[in-house]
Amino acid sequence: MNTTTTVTMLPIDAIRPNDANPRSEIGDVSELAMSIASQGIQQALVVTPANQEGRHTLVIGHRRLAAAEQAGLATVPCIITDMDEQTQAEVMLVENIHRDQLTALDEARGYAHLLDLGEDVDQMAKATGRSRSTVQRRLKISSIDDEKILALPSQLSFEELETIADFRDDEGLQDQLIKAAGTNNWNMTLHQVQAKRSLDKWIEQAQEAIKQAGLPIVPLTPSQSWSDPEGWRTIARFSPDTDPDPKQALDTWLEEWEGDKPTAVGLLDRGGQWRVKITLLEPYTQQDQEDERRQREDDLARWQAEQEAEIAPAKQLDTASHDLRLAYTQRLMSLKRPAKNQSQALSMLVIAQASQRTWWVSRDQVRDTWRAIVQDQEAELAQKADLDESRRTQTAFALCHAIMETQINHETWRSQDDIDGLLKPLYRALQTAGYAISDEEQSGLDGDLVPRPEEEDNEGNEDETDDGDQEEDTKE
Repeated sequence: MNTTTTVTMLPIDAIRPNDANPRSEIGDVSELAMSIASQGIQQALVVTPANQEGRHTLVIGHRRLAAAEQAGLATVPCIITDMDEQTQAEVMLVENIHRDQLTALDEARGYAHLLDLGEDVDQMAKATGRSRSTVQRRLKISSIDDEKILALPSQLSFEELETIADFRDDEGLQDQLIKAAGTNNWNMTLHQVQAKRSLDKWIEQAQEAIKQAGLPIVPLTPSQSWSDPEGWRTIARFSPDTDPDPKQALDTWLEEWEGDKPTAVGLLDRGGQWRVKITLLEPYTQQDQEDERRQREDDLARWQAEQEAEIAPAKQLDTASHDLRLAYTQRLMSLKRPAKNQSQALSMLVIAQASQRTWWVSRDQVRDTWRAIVQDQEAELAQKADLDESRRTQTAFALCHAIMETQINHETWRSQDDIDGLLKPLYRALQTAGYAISDEEQSGLDGDLVPRPEEEDNEGNEDETDDGDQEEDTKE
């Protein structure tokens, strides 16, 4: 490069802008034009020697040249310097980087132009004073297609442009980012496209893992995301959420599973992240379905029999005790005067009933129970509006008993809460009125029919007992 510091006044129309100038827009030069009109150009422009047409190529001073034209100057001071195209590109890029703060896209174009001229990353880093990684990041931005760049806002950050460039291998996702660039939708769109790319990568890894395992793929539809394809049964499932490395998940399962190996793999690769999955399949014939149906029916019948056997004692006690309780109150109703302590027993029933949530009791059920107690005396009771005190006590006792009796069934004897809150208060009142509680009823009131939690492992219990004995021995 031949350089001279001699300043020469050149006609403006003899100077042409440099096509390789990385700055795509000169911007507003009105203030600069006013300053030049008043004080002239204080710093000379740098141009190359004139070509065969007598025109010089501008290297440094594009904004000053535009302002001089706007100010109406005919000539401008220039330093004529002989430099090749590569040097021109370097000088213009450095000048704009350090003095004019290029946009991210403009700087990226400058590095791309130097790359086209044969410079490598190290040479560009040395010429511009940038780090190697910075140059590489700028070059990545330059990979964005020119037509797509036109759709981008001018003042995007390097990070945003670099992210858009990262998706150059997926035009659809890149277009989504470009559409969202510079808007409030950027972060949401970025999250969505990153998730989509991650999902596509998972699917590719899954397909490769299935291929290496030598298993055929059965395509699945979104409607089969949780159901089996015809003729197959799922024995395991993998998804991106639970198994981020599909190859490792598949290999581990095939190595560790001791049962029948899968003969095919179902793969759903569309329909949303939550649906994408691998399903390991085994053949499932009509006979298999029939056998499983029979097995389910047998299991259900066995379970029902076990349940029935478990609750049978409670049902038997409920039926017998119900009849005994009603028969006793019927006998009380047949007496000409209340039984001994029946008034006290009535008070106990009223208090017990007040503590019960009887709002759900059916009026029809209470009526039926009441009629079962009073039997043929119902008409007589209805006609006697002027009941004496004793008859009112007996009637009220029977009614309270009917209300509480309606809430009792075999499950009541299997619930400690119902025993404490319903059965015991009722039996205490009946016993106060003279009812004799049988051994079977007392056993039920003691909670003998309430299901107990499964007992702990015997060995574990023995260990605890031993420890307790040792602790007692130590204390002694």
